[in-house]
Amino acid sequence: MRVTCVPRPRFASVRLGRGGWRYGQIPNNDIPVAKAVAASAAFPLLLPPLMEKFKFERHGRTSIERVVLTDGGVFDNLGLSVIEPGRDSAISVNTYTVSHIISANAGAGQAIGDSSSFWWISRVAQSFSTVHRKVQDAAYKRLHRYVECGELRGFGMVYLGQMDRVLPNPPDNLVPREAVYRYPTDFAPMSLKNLSLLTVRGEQLTHAIADRYLADL
Repeated sequence: MRVTCVPRPRFASVRLGRGGWRYGQIPNNDIPVAKAVAASAAFPLLLPPLMEKFKFERHGRTSIERVVLTDGGVFDNLGLSVIEPGRDSAISVNTYTVSHIISANAGAGQAIGDSSSFWWISRVAQSFSTVHRKVQDAAYKRLHRYVECGELRGFGMVYLGQMDRVLPNPPDNLVPREAVYRYPTDFAPMSLKNLSLLTVRGEQLTHAIADRYLADL
């Protein structure tokens, strides 16, 4: 679960249950999953952030710090920062060495340009979406470069909104893009039918991409 920590007066990043580079680690991972979910749901355009105090440990010292938690997409939209090659464990408490990365993106894929952003709310939302899209594009480009230069052995990008016609070796019973790509990002209950469509398509896409681009796994 990705969240962003905004301690006054500057920005930083924290993983609930692990901590962040500025304050250190949260001991014992003593963070309820519900709190992480609530923080991740605090989308800035709609919901206020959570204001919390946590106990941190860093270099043998313990401190209680107040942080402000909001949706992690604000700081790290794809959650890649902890697994990208080249991170220094002497600086960050969140470092992991990985050989392959599979990115599962639940976005709609390519914009089809059928929306009209006239009022200020729709303009802000569209601008927010565009910025996130471009940040994602840059992150994916970096991952492909890591593979080209040998810092990663493989990278697979799974898009829920993947165009079916270019999917390598799709299964005969593939859940089509049209059945899921317009599913809204809101707080309404999800029906069992829609849950099945989304999860089955995600699994099918992952198998297709892994078989084609990550055959050594």
